[in-house]
Amino acid sequence: MKCILHVGPPKTGSTTIQTFLRYNSEILLAKGILALAHYEIPRKLPFVFKTGARLTPWARRQQLDQPQRMEALKKDTRNYLDSQIRQYKPDTLVLSSEGLSRLAPDDMINMRDYLLEYASEIEILIFLRRPDFRILSSYKNKMRN
Repeated sequence: MKCILHVGPPKTGSTTIQTFLRYNSEILLAKGILALAHYEIPRKLPFVFKTGARLTPWARRQQLDQPQRMEALKKDTRNYLDSQIRQYKPDTLVLSSEGLSRLAPDDMINMRDYLLEYASEIEILIFLRRPDFRILSSYKNKMRN
């Protein structure tokens, strides 16, 4: 199985890609592509591999600063990933998350080792954006709201 890992820092179109994967998941699955872009997966995925304690606002709201909550999240998310891969036996697995861009090098190694349990090939797509474009985009969003 091939694994395509989309790592998109904020303001690089990640949400649009995840929405596309979610809305077209049945069509992709018919072609042997399992796109795990369920609403919560992009948020939960980085914490499966995280060893450090730096939390996002979403993680704080989920009270993941409590070790038992973090372990439960890791276990539940891994079980979900494992069950989906076993159930569908895809030729290609697609994972997308903004949070993966914040993983430390050791966490990236954990992620690679986990994915190599299933995948014979891992392709990583990273989208970057010039900082000034990110600032402008954030400003426009704030003005719209």
